[in-house]
Amino acid sequence: ALAASEATAERDAARREQQREAPDDDVRGAPLTTREFADLWREAENAMGSSTSDVEKGGLVREGNAAGSLTNDSGQHRAQYGRLLFGACEAIAGHLRVTPADIFLDLGHGVGNAPLQVACTVGCESRGIELMEGRHVVYQAMAPELYEAINNMDRIPRVGECNLICGDFCADEHWAYCTGATCVLVNNFNEIFGARGVKAGEKCLDDRVAAIFAAMKPGGRMLTLEPLRALGPSRDDANGLRKRRGLAESDDASYFSYRKTASTSSRSAASHVRGREPRTLAGTRR
Repeated sequence: ALAASEATAERDAARREQQREAPDDDVRGAPLTTREFADLWREAENAMGSSTSDVEKGGLVREGNAAGSLTNDSGQHRAQYGRLLFGACEAIAGHLRVTPADIFLDLGHGVGNAPLQVACTVGCESRGIELMEGRHVVYQAMAPELYEAINNMDRIPRVGECNLICGDFCADEHWAYCTGATCVLVNNFNEIFGARGVKAGEKCLDDRVAAIFAAMKPGGRMLTLEPLRALGPSRDDANGLRKRRGLAESDDASYFSYRKTASTSSRSAASHVRGREPRTLAGTRR
């Protein structure tokens, strides 16, 4: 894993040097399309000799799925694995309005496919933090093969840096890393960061996610697959209450806006927006 990580860093540096020297035109400077990324991902799988689906059946990825399979200071007793497919990642990046100037973060990045896809198809910096070492090792093995496939393309696409770490996002040492992002994805589907993921009586991980969101800079966006109840009332909810009590609406009624949007799997996705001015996207912090 260490050798793979070092190789990834070396290839990242070589690719950045190529990008600096490449002609600045619309063809060579464009990020990958989702189709191109999917094809390159499969090339990387072939180079590894295993598909992602096959790897997911093994212990490196499945460890942590069962209740009581892990213990840590945050009270978490399971780390359920789930992977978003290419189309879903594309839709989420669109809901979050990720641009090349953003810093994208995946809380619980698994094998790293989502931040890698966003870095490659948007051209922004991507971050991720994963508790389970085995899943992070899969990312460390996969990323060099993916970059090798990218480097063998006929053109040089605009690819953002992807800096993923293995750690607990509840740990204070990772606070600045997480809150420094501008767009955050949280796959907390089916209450896995809620009651299903922690011991009885412990604070749920969604509370920490809510704290990260509250500490992001105004304009930061977060998309979750379950609501963050610890945030309190959104601006629309607070203004609705003000209206019922005969008070004028106020932009300062809450520090965030929230709306639900249909995900590509036809399930609801909770969207939060951080910032002073109301925004019309799925998931933004005011």
